[in-house]
Amino acid sequence: IVREADWDEVGDYLRLLRFLQYGSRSDTFYVRAGELNNISLGHGTIVSGYNNALDINHFQWGINTAFNFAPGGAEVLLDNLADPNLMGLRAYVRPWHFIDAESYANNLAFGVSVVADINAPLELARRDLVEPDGTVIEGGGYVVDDAHNFRVAQEEGTVLLGVDAELQAFTNDFVSITPYTDVNFHLDHGSGIHLGNLANLTFSDAFSVNTRLELRILGSGYEPTYFDPLYEVERFLFRPLDLSDQLRPKLAVIGFDPPDSRVGWFGEGSFSIFSVFFLTVGYEDYQGDDNASFFARAALPELGPVSFGAFYANQNFDGASELFKLDSALVVAEARA
Repeated sequence: IVREADWDEVGDYLRLLRFLQYGSRSDTFYVRAGELNNISLGHGTIVSGYNNALDINHFQWGINTAFNFAPGGAEVLLDNLADPNLMGLRAYVRPWHFIDAESYANNLAFGVSVVADINAPLELARRDLVEPDGTVIEGGGYVVDDAHNFRVAQEEGTVLLGVDAELQAFTNDFVSITPYTDVNFHLDHGSGIHLGNLANLTFSDAFSVNTRLELRILGSGYEPTYFDPLYEVERFLFRPLDLSDQLRPKLAVIGFDPPDSRVGWFGEGSFSIFSVFFLTVGYEDYQGDDNASFFARAALPELGPVSFGAFYANQNFDGASELFKLDSALVVAEARA
């Protein structure tokens, strides 16, 4: 009845208090501690939709906070207060505020981001296979300890730096239009340019739509939104590197089989109905075969005493006909009281 893996670590008992939150991300001060979901920094070109609670065997108490003042502000992300791996910071400034706070030029902002996984797995420990004749063959399956952790044979820190600029071109009670440019550098790997636009539409208290559309120019070795909704899984199991089809850590794949230079686009839309039902969908596609990805997230967070949620993601498929092909997809559904 009670799953032992849910209560075999000190951190698991923190799940009794799933999260604490004050304010919202656009407020002067916002903080959320505990379970983090759908977390992005800045325009979401480095960290987008991050979730620290994908692994049901290990509960993490992370923190996401933001400070928003007229001259500028900052955002902070930490995946786990007790044993952090992922750390992120973005700071931005509106320089014209110090010259003329009432000027239209005050809508122009510049930001700097640094995000790191300080202990990213590079190689997982593998058990040896013993043939009937006693021959030992290296390279069997991955080793998992009693606490359901992959044993890591080699790890390495990885860092992404970003600079960005945005202009709140038009804002009123119903519409907000913000074009932006992000230039990101994955140290020792590659760089990419994101040219995008945020459009937020509020039709009434009943219905609102937030959209993001990007043109992406990606250099060799650069993976956009490296810290994505699946990162807690991908940091261990991302893609295969050889014909064995055995999934490898994300940093190893990026290092040993870097993505080619490519151009593509990304679109995302978030819909809210009466602040009761929330839906987010995203799609990206690049030049070449098997370069499309899709995700969808739905939530009914306050349906009486029960909340419902669902998440679907499919990566590296080719064409709309493979959009819902489940061979390489992730499907999650949950209900909470």
